[in-house]
Amino acid sequence: MAITPGLIKTASDGINNPMNIRAIRNNSWLGKINTAGNPFKFEQFTFMWQGYRAGMKILKSLYAEGHHTLQDIISAYAPAGDGNNPIQYAKTVSESSGIPIDTNLAISLNDQDKMGMIVSSMAMVEQGAHFVPNMDDVNTAWLNL
Repeated sequence: MAITPGLIKTASDGINNPMNIRAIRNNSWLGKINTAGNPFKFEQFTFMWQGYRAGMKILKSLYAEGHHTLQDIISAYAPAGDGNNPIQYAKTVSESSGIPIDTNLAISLNDQDKMGMIVSSMAMVEQGAHFVPNMDDVNTAWLNL
């Protein structure tokens, strides 16, 4: 798949990565496309649902590493050192998903609807207000975890 810079509005356009997951050379995500030549330094996937799936797997991994609340996970996922505002990011995701910022996410990350709300809300933060997540892609990601 060729990327035409003039047609790209966000890092997700054309690379099926709604959560802006950074490219990691030794990672073998399902549906990962070789990122050589990708001008954004983000992972590239064959299908959008695979980008959501990778995001879900990252959230579950962060939880397993001890990041148990939305605030904790987002602070690790989108740290201030990368130019993010993790406090505002977490507040936005909390408001959009309906999941309190300081609640333990053990149940939410194992519930299809709640996980879907979290990753779709994160994708909207990552991609901007114009981005509308396709819930069919989010649900397909869940079914392929």
